[in-house]
Amino acid sequence: MLPEYNPAGSRHIGLRLCPVSDSPPVARNYSLCGATNTATYTIAVKNEGGPGSGFLHEHVRAGDVLEVSAPRGSFTLASGTEPIILMSAGIGVTPLLAMLHAATNDDRSSREVWWFHSARDGAHHPFADQLRVLMKALRRGRLCNIYSRPATSDRLGVDYDVRGHVDVALLRQLSVPKGADFYLCGPAGFLADLV
Repeated sequence: MLPEYNPAGSRHIGLRLCPVSDSPPVARNYSLCGATNTATYTIAVKNEGGPGSGFLHEHVRAGDVLEVSAPRGSFTLASGTEPIILMSAGIGVTPLLAMLHAATNDDRSSREVWWFHSARDGAHHPFADQLRVLMKALRRGRLCNIYSRPATSDRLGVDYDVRGHVDVALLRQLSVPKGADFYLCGPAGFLADLV
């Protein structure tokens, strides 16, 4: 049985991996990003060719046993009635995805949930279909995908909503509530621009 997982937010787990049998193990942390329950943990691993991500992508299969820590971290949704604003860029989507699952699974919640995700284009937009489905499941969900360099195959109004970057001017234009709880996760430049 897995250790208890806080259903109201995002945590991460540590993995201890042995990609090379004669070398010391490597430790990697991954955000939990799936639906919250105590039966499974869901992580997303971007394969950047490193020893941890490469090993997970190339060698680990269903049924394999891994050394996994208990969930850690405190980046979780605050309880309340204020709207929730989730803002992500790149792989910053993963910790916020757990929060969205929690908001979607809370049938009693009438909180308004907004999600702004910035990506280069559709090929660099992880979980795009899953986010659309989860946001539609909310009573008061609003999704805005922003692509900085959409590909010719990316369709405005279908795959993405705005060309450019998310900024305060866009938030004002869309009348994002000022008294909301804001959660941001992404690269340093993205965070600096919005904070």
